[in-house]
Amino acid sequence: MTLPLSWFHVPSATSKSSYAFEGARGRIEWPTRHGCNLGGAGIWNFLWRLGARPAEPELARDGHLLIVLDGPLPEAAARELRAKIEGRRGWVIAAGDASALQGLLPQGIAIVGETSPFPYAALGWTGLVGDSAQIIAPPGWQFFRVTSGDKWVETFGDLVALGGDRQSPERALRIPLKAPAAIRLGQLILLNGNPFSALQAWLQGQEDLEPWLAWRHGVFWLDEQVEFLADALERFGFPLAEAETPGVVTLPSTTIVLRHDLDSSRDMSFLAAAQAVGVGATHAVLLDANTDFWTKTLAAATAHEAAFHYDTLRSDSVVERLRRIGGWRPATEYRPGYRTVAGHGLLRQVRAARSRSVGVRTLHRHASFIRYPEFVDALDYVFSEEPEVLGASSFFRGQILRWGIDRCDGARGTVGQFPSPMFPYWMPFRPAHAGDGGRLLSGFESTSMMECEPALVAQILDYRPRRLRQRVLTLSYHPFHAHRPTFNTEGTLVWFQEILLLLKEQNVCVLSLAEVLARCHQDLTERVSGRHGKSD
Repeated sequence: MTLPLSWFHVPSATSKSSYAFEGARGRIEWPTRHGCNLGGAGIWNFLWRLGARPAEPELARDGHLLIVLDGPLPEAAARELRAKIEGRRGWVIAAGDASALQGLLPQGIAIVGETSPFPYAALGWTGLVGDSAQIIAPPGWQFFRVTSGDKWVETFGDLVALGGDRQSPERALRIPLKAPAAIRLGQLILLNGNPFSALQAWLQGQEDLEPWLAWRHGVFWLDEQVEFLADALERFGFPLAEAETPGVVTLPSTTIVLRHDLDSSRDMSFLAAAQAVGVGATHAVLLDANTDFWTKTLAAATAHEAAFHYDTLRSDSVVERLRRIGGWRPATEYRPGYRTVAGHGLLRQVRAARSRSVGVRTLHRHASFIRYPEFVDALDYVFSEEPEVLGASSFFRGQILRWGIDRCDGARGTVGQFPSPMFPYWMPFRPAHAGDGGRLLSGFESTSMMECEPALVAQILDYRPRRLRQRVLTLSYHPFHAHRPTFNTEGTLVWFQEILLLLKEQNVCVLSLAEVLARCHQDLTERVSGRHGKSD
């Protein structure tokens, strides 16, 4: 009989480094280093991406457990886990803070946390799969060294710092850190470098993935990271292959979401093209002079989703508007708005959209700015106050402004390069609120790619992940560019029409984002209750 698979996270009560801001519910202290309080969500999304069933967190008495310790387990819980391991009632995979992990180890074996002295070098594992080096954590993250005395500890691979010319695995320096990739004592495995926290940190934009895109297939980077971590766990002896991985049972293996950010355009070409072949799309409606036009138009297009295109730009003050009218200020300034989203800002936008009959089941970012972590806090508040909102599509190519800055500086503020989606994980995921103990948000986030040419879409469809059962690919096309030479000399409508034919020829399922997220939520509900639907 296969033992159940569970997960758990112990948050850190304090952090030596944090960013303070005024959140939707008051003052927030958000840890900034080592992915603190992100690891529990990292495990959840890792299991979810593999198609497993990550239920509510629990320290199961019998069953396999994946756990991240950002703080120490209470002594009673630590004793129970040690007894579980010694009694062979299931495997335990653990990662996190070295001092917290020490509580799982028997006397005579010690681990000491250190930070790499190479500030721009990521942490990597070698010696696990051929001669390749695998990135497992961003630069500056903690790792541990092991002192075992006369006790025997099984080790796997090596931990290295990946520095120098970082553009590819072939050119980068592999600097030995004299530490293993993982250690195993019976059915306890400790992972070095905190890879689940790293996965979540890249997934929700706390750490920048752009310098490392060439190390994997850039469009599928985080998907391939999930596959590598799964391979590594099996290499360490963890029986992951025995876990049930049905995926979201009402979603096919490939789902396409066609998204149109309507912005300041009334061009209906994409809507007409989709209707001509009998598929629906998600249309993100901005609050502007065209709002009423689009709400009325989409109300008659029942197969299409009218969604909300929330703003991230700063609005002018009265004085600034007067200066613009008088010609004393440039007419095209493009500036991130703090209050537009932070705190109650996003909720105000959602409620304003509903008052104008704009659909709010899914939210879609307008303009390029993602203020981090204020956006995660604001989205969490929207989910709690407006249960109608299922999720959003905000984490795609743009400008990430972290820790209170308002412009890109190359470190805290970074930019995604076309055509990278910037968050290459093709399944809706759940962000974590690290300022509230790493709590999972109740709704989903997702990525997308903008204005892909047909040949690139064909490449994406041809790519087949080794271990992942499903994928949801969001392709975004702006009506404003349908007949303009911005991306294609003939406009992007001809591209879109060719892509529609490609999807029809390959019999690819096309759904709105609201429908995808509704099925994800329903699947989670049925997993908890024990009921499961049938696949399409």
